[in-house]
Amino acid sequence: MDLKRIFVVGTAGFVVVCLGLFYVLTNSLRSSGRPVDIDNVEAKLKQLEAAVANHRESMKEIEQLAFGNDVESQQQNHDSNVDFQPLKDERKTINVDENVIDSSEAQRPKVCSASYGIEEKAKSNLDILDIYEKLKFENTDGGVWKQGWNVQADTSRFTDNNKLKVFVIPHSHNDPGWIKTFERYFSDQTKHILNHMLDNLSKDEKVKFIWAEISYFNMWWNELSEKDKMRVKKIVANRQLEFVTGSWVMPDESSSHYYSVLTQLIEGHQWLFQHLGYIPKNGWSIDPFGMSPTMAYFLRRVGINNMLIQRTHYSIKKHLSKIQELEFKWRQSWDSVGKTDILCHMMPFYSYDVPHTCGPDPKICCQFDFKRMSGVSRLTCPWHASPQPIVTRNVQARSMLLLDQYRKKAMLYKTNVLLVPLGDDFRWEDQPEWTAQVSNYEKIFDYINSQPSLHAEVKFGTLDDYFKALNLEVSEQRFTPSVLTGDFFTYADRDDHYWSGYFTSRPFHKAMDRELMGHLRSAQILFAIMSAEISRKYSNGLESPFIKSMLGNLIVARRHLSLFQHHDGIAGTAKDHVMVDYATKMYEGLKKCNHVMQQSLHVLSHIKAPAFELGSITDESQFYEPADAKETYYKLAHHNLLEIDKNVPYRLITVFNPVTQKRTQLVTVYVSTNHVTVSDIQDNTMDFEIYPVFEDKAKMSRNIYQLSIIVEMNPLAVRNLKIQLSETKTDVPLPKIYVKNFQSPITNNGKFVIQPIEESSPVKISNGHLSVSFDKNGFAESVEVNKKTYPFSIGMFKYGAKNRPETSGLYLFIPDGEATPINAVSPFIRIVKGRLQSYVEVWLQQVVHRITLYNHPGLDRYSVDVTNVVDIRHERNFEIMMRFQTLIKSDDISYTDLNGFQMIKRKRFAKLPLQANYYPLPTATYIEDSDLRMTIVSKQPLGTASLSSGEVEVMLDRRLNQDDNRGAGQGCLDNVETLNTFKVLFETPDCEDKDAAIKPPMLSLTAQRTLHSLLHPLKAFVGPTEPTTAGFSGVADYTTAQNPENLACDVQVVDMPMLPTYENSLEDDTYVPTPQVGFLLHRVGFDGRFFNNIPITECSTDDSRLGRFHLHDVSGDLFQPKVQQMTLSFIHEGKSLYSNESILLKPMEVYGFLLKFQSSSVDSNIVPGSDLINNKLK
Repeated sequence: MDLKRIFVVGTAGFVVVCLGLFYVLTNSLRSSGRPVDIDNVEAKLKQLEAAVANHRESMKEIEQLAFGNDVESQQQNHDSNVDFQPLKDERKTINVDENVIDSSEAQRPKVCSASYGIEEKAKSNLDILDIYEKLKFENTDGGVWKQGWNVQADTSRFTDNNKLKVFVIPHSHNDPGWIKTFERYFSDQTKHILNHMLDNLSKDEKVKFIWAEISYFNMWWNELSEKDKMRVKKIVANRQLEFVTGSWVMPDESSSHYYSVLTQLIEGHQWLFQHLGYIPKNGWSIDPFGMSPTMAYFLRRVGINNMLIQRTHYSIKKHLSKIQELEFKWRQSWDSVGKTDILCHMMPFYSYDVPHTCGPDPKICCQFDFKRMSGVSRLTCPWHASPQPIVTRNVQARSMLLLDQYRKKAMLYKTNVLLVPLGDDFRWEDQPEWTAQVSNYEKIFDYINSQPSLHAEVKFGTLDDYFKALNLEVSEQRFTPSVLTGDFFTYADRDDHYWSGYFTSRPFHKAMDRELMGHLRSAQILFAIMSAEISRKYSNGLESPFIKSMLGNLIVARRHLSLFQHHDGIAGTAKDHVMVDYATKMYEGLKKCNHVMQQSLHVLSHIKAPAFELGSITDESQFYEPADAKETYYKLAHHNLLEIDKNVPYRLITVFNPVTQKRTQLVTVYVSTNHVTVSDIQDNTMDFEIYPVFEDKAKMSRNIYQLSIIVEMNPLAVRNLKIQLSETKTDVPLPKIYVKNFQSPITNNGKFVIQPIEESSPVKISNGHLSVSFDKNGFAESVEVNKKTYPFSIGMFKYGAKNRPETSGLYLFIPDGEATPINAVSPFIRIVKGRLQSYVEVWLQQVVHRITLYNHPGLDRYSVDVTNVVDIRHERNFEIMMRFQTLIKSDDISYTDLNGFQMIKRKRFAKLPLQANYYPLPTATYIEDSDLRMTIVSKQPLGTASLSSGEVEVMLDRRLNQDDNRGAGQGCLDNVETLNTFKVLFETPDCEDKDAAIKPPMLSLTAQRTLHSLLHPLKAFVGPTEPTTAGFSGVADYTTAQNPENLACDVQVVDMPMLPTYENSLEDDTYVPTPQVGFLLHRVGFDGRFFNNIPITECSTDDSRLGRFHLHDVSGDLFQPKVQQMTLSFIHEGKSLYSNESILLKPMEVYGFLLKFQSSSVDSNIVPGSDLINNKLK
């Protein structure tokens, strides 16, 4: 059947169905004796009308295809012109050829490339680093617009044919935790805001509202009656209520990792889609303290076309306002063709509150915040000019006063389409505010709209209303937005008040975020694999109660992680008790992930055993304990002790590798004896080493030992190890232990011997690839890499707070000068030299600093491991920093990452204060010259700077005694003992890329893999006590990988979230598992100049395999052969692929797919025919 016939038949069929549904609906209303629920009927009719409109657009697309029109151009036209319909039918087919290409058409990139597979960086009209070069950053007084200038309106710009179109957008910014906890805010304020929103929008169809935080909306939804839920659906169908961004929270964009940003986007989008059939189209980010292009990328890749931002440096705002470039296409630095562009609107003024949104004069704008009107609330205007009720005698004057501000604001943009937010934090909370705002604004609107000579139209609108009008200007070629590249860090709101302190505030919580992120990812992947195995073995296996329980645990865990991505959560800027609440939730999330992992590991290790019974597993079944875990939310993780003796001579360790490459790594557990042997489940001997556990500086435990085992793992595999009491009690070789600067008697434990060494004795540790030499105080002073020595020193420094009214606090970093060294005269030093690892540890009053070198075949042996246990609870206005010093000629250039996703070039500017040269360190930073690159990858987000050539410093913790006047109302005094971990790589280039200067910066492939391994280590669990080997019967290793050495080193599985469906879309707790799972892939970009610098043997670096992914190679026949490509929040569908197809992914891109489980009734050996292997994507 040809496409024309499909078009005709499809249209006719759809009309018949719609008429039939309408007949059934109306007939049932006539025949029913029950009272008619008009709201329900209207909502259903709205949905039916919207479905018809959507079908019409779908048929248009089919008709266009039938006549051979270009797919890409038609898709773009569809995106920009199709009316918004908040229905599931609005899902569009994504233009997949932007994302995935067939290998037969791939062009092999040059090997020696500073950005492998990417020929040049993005071209743009506006580059933020270039703008920084040009700006003088003069903080001149601009008059009523303090940070701007005296804006004058050019009224000749507005005509009958080109009116000023003003969209006034009511909004309420609801922080999911800040001064109050998430739940307290909801009960005190948010639910009242939403209740009044529902009532007022239901009564007046001209009133509109936007909402961002789905976490709150979900909580409110769960309290609504079914009738009110139908009222919600009606105002959504009416396009009165728009969900902007649609994510769980409005995330921080500095410290957050892209995995977590994407997790909370998926959680919000899936909630909206499942419960309301709603698909967000526009992004709204008004409060995060600086803006990242990573967020822009992921918004674009979940299907959002437009976005709005607010908090950027006041000098940048002024500059872009002057040249009318506040609306631009934001492009990724590595995207040379603009496939990732997203239209971005930047707000021009100081804040998103009413005084700073109607125009440049806050004194006037405040007079149109009618909540501040006498008798409405206690709020007043600080400029001593209060709002006046709009009445007949003053409506003209007041309207013209406001219109003048609108006109002046329009002068900052290139079009006559103007966006005016109307709201603030927790606004629209009570009926007096709603009445005052709506009634007074409607009188102003009516007056302005009734005067043709004013050439203006003003009305309430949504963000989508605004962007539709703006995109019409673009499509009709009245406006061509410029292209902008770069980020908007570091943010300053006024003077020298740079918000670079929060990059490090509450580092314990920031580290806990990454811990939960790693646990959640591992738990979701394990759960997906386990569910797929159960689905293909048991016909109704997914209906097992424990499966739903496990899914519920994962939903809770990912919502807790998502909640902490809020810009006052991971930023560390909430009040103490709120941070406790966040930590408590993350701790609960960790426990739930551990529970899911241990149950999944049990199933996967036993599912092939004949005696395995799925029905024996309950919600609470506990088979394993994590090898290390937290005892409480405010303490560091500890190792669980494995008791091994004559009564319990055997213990089982089950290990999971959560990455898609083979890996060799040390797995460490604590045991009660050093007389042990280790083997795998097939009784093959494993290599291991025993180390002492110290109770104090030089006091060793007599009954606790550290057992470190070399474990080689296949991708996404489960491996079981046996620890057995040694029958011969033959001591294994023990590491050598030395101490320096210790005056007290040394306590040996009868197993290990501690030897004191002279203070002047040189200290050095080596592993064959690396050697680190230390100074007399125990800090590194040089590193030897492949027999070449480089100066490399590490030191601890401190900053104080400037003595003035507004100084360093939770948000701001305003130091009292340059950093000064922390006293390190003759500190205690411990040296442990083992066969598999060696370390040097130095104890200062505020920090225990350790450098470790690993000596095993895995990737860890090529980096210097740096850990610090920091405790500054006894300090005052004290910021502790670790500085790395080298002779690398980096001058004033360094590179930092953005959200663990991409790197960006930084330049140190002498014209800016020290704190302005601090940047976020979510995961990585490097400096380099033509001979050497030093890369630091970080397990936790912190702040970093390169303040001198050859130097990198990382802030470790902050303790501030005062509030910095940014709303929190407190200092930063809730410090706890905190662990931070880094790996340092030294790499020399193999070759020269003469075009490196025009390419985007990238980590090396080794650095990418080191970072991924650091964030996602092997997960080890301890089995129950086993008195005999009979307890191991039925236990088997698990792997699905085929030829793991052939898997590309640059392709990573981001996540495998199971997407529940709901038996009743009106009820949030009716979720059920489905036989499908989301699948997210990322092809990381990397610098090919270091391609062969460090040998990589555990995955493929062959040019023919890089970027290539075979699902079958990773999962075998675990999933059905047909794979559906999706947008990254799994809403819009792309082309169907097959699991044995060879897909070449584009560098830097992240992809979404939907995988379906095999069924026990389906032949898992069925694969598509050879004619489908090279199916090209259109």
